[in-house]
Formats: sequence, structure tokens, C-alpha cells
Amino acid sequence: MKILTDKECKKAINKLSIDLKVSPRLVISRLLSENDKVDMKAGDLPIDALRCHIVIWMSNDMPDYVKGHEAPQEEK
Repeated sequence: MKILTDKECKKAINKLSIDLKVSPRLVISRLLSENDKVDMKAGDLPIDALRCHIVIWMSNDMPDYVKGHEAPQEEK
């Protein structure tokens, strides 16, 4: 378990987003809850697991889970 700084978390999210061709802003605002962000910093949400979550979220048309919406959302 590796504790990450805010900068390292942002860098990891940006890299995953680029690799998966999705906006990092959408990942941060629609997928990752505040608890997810805390878990990521604490090392409790491994980068490989986050990649899987992003892929699944994308395959479900990127709903806004942060706001509790499960239906696909339009990209803003």
C-alpha cells in the first residue's frame, strides 16, 4: 500500500484518462466520490483497480455516480 500525494493522484488519473481516451474532469466529477479520492491517497484504491472502475463506468455510458445518477449522462 503506497500513500499518494494530491499531485500523484492527479497524475495517475490524467495518465489513465489519456490511456482510456476519457476526460480526467469527467472521471473526477462523475465517477470518483470524496471517499474514493481519500482511499486513493491512502493507497486503498490501487491504480489497477481504478483503471477497471473507469473501464466499467465508460462501458455504462459514464453516468454521474457522484450525484447518484445511474442513467447515462451527456458530456458537458
